[in-house]
Amino acid sequence: THSAPGAARMLARLWRHRDRIERGPGVLAGHLFSTTEFSALAGGLPTLRRWALLCALEDHEAVEEFERSAAVAAFHERARESWRVTLEPTRVVDGAWRGWNPATDDVESIGRDEPLAVMTYGVLRPRYVPRFLRYNRRIIRASMRQPGLVARIGLSDTPLAASTFSIWRSQADVARFAYAPGSTHKPVIRPSMDTPWVGCATCTARSG
Repeated sequence: THSAPGAARMLARLWRHRDRIERGPGVLAGHLFSTTEFSALAGGLPTLRRWALLCALEDHEAVEEFERSAAVAAFHERARESWRVTLEPTRVVDGAWRGWNPATDDVESIGRDEPLAVMTYGVLRPRYVPRFLRYNRRIIRASMRQPGLVARIGLSDTPLAASTFSIWRSQADVARFAYAPGSTHKPVIRPSMDTPWVGCATCTARSG
């Protein structure tokens, strides 16, 4: 999180380093996200002083090199608070993020009781925005009642992007929320697949 002047300086510096963020050595995909606080009434409320930098990197050496880069220094400059998490993708349900679609065939599956992070990334088609917002508010209200949900944040890297990053106590908690009979989320899955309203990718990951 940054103060308003600090956020403006951070964005200006990151823009100068955007090539290192998106196409630097060892970077498979990377981008700066604005963030959103979830709301049962509005769906999502922008948090203009909080930003997220998500990057996919080739290996641990690339991670360390990226952490020492000017781009990361610009992101942390004058921040009031910051945190970093390193994750290993374990499953890609569908699609890709900015061309990145990691191979997970040889990755050990997450155990039913193992904690995990889930990232969804979707780009809305304009004609379906009202429909998406209706579904989204309904699902957010349901998620607020899930005891297994540890933390969540909305992300956006383009005006029509609709993305989330959430941390769950276990894979079983995710499965109950997303697919259990009677869940709010399950009836939305089939319409979103049958109707071309959004191009979407979903990825699960464990702490690296």
